[in-house]
Amino acid sequence: MISYMKGILIHKSPTKIILENNNIAYNISIPLSTFDKLPAENSSLKIFIHFQMNDDGIKLFGFFSEDEKEIFKKIISISRIGPKIGLSTLSTFTISQFIDLIAEGNHKILSKVPGLGKKSSERLILELKDKIAYSDFKLKKSNKSDINYEDIENALIVLGYNSTDIM
Repeated sequence: MISYMKGILIHKSPTKIILENNNIAYNISIPLSTFDKLPAENSSLKIFIHFQMNDDGIKLFGFFSEDEKEIFKKIISISRIGPKIGLSTLSTFTISQFIDLIAEGNHKILSKVPGLGKKSSERLILELKDKIAYSDFKLKKSNKSDINYEDIENALIVLGYNSTDIM
C-alpha cells in the first residue's frame, strides 16, 4: 500500500518519529537501527513504510532501508509475533546478526529480545530458517566478532529493561 514516504523530520526519538508530508504529520514507529541513521530534525527524510491496519487502528512502521522493512515483515509473518517484537528484534540485532542467529538456530541469544521468549524464538528460527538468506538482502555476511553484547544491553535498557533482567 505505502512503500515509502518523503517529508520533513519534525521530531525523532528512539522509538518513533513524526514526519510531515503535505502539511500532514505522521506518527511512525521505528527500531533503534533506524534511529541511529536519522538526520537532524527539520531535515528532509525518505523512510520505508510498513502499513498496518487492525482493530486498534492504523499504524505506520518506518525503516531506514528496504532490507530492514523486509526483515520486519518476515518476523511479523510468524504467528503470535507482532510488530512490537519485530521492532525490538531490529533494535537489538543488525540484519546480519539476525540472519546469523536464524541460520545457526541460536534461540538462546535470540530469546534475549524483549518480549521474545524461548518458545517464540524457537518458532521464529524454525519458520524463518529456510526463508531468509544473505542473498535476499543487499548486505554481506557478518563476522561473529561483529556482535557487540554491550550495544545489545544498551538497546534493551533504552527499551525499558533493567540490567538484572537483561543478564
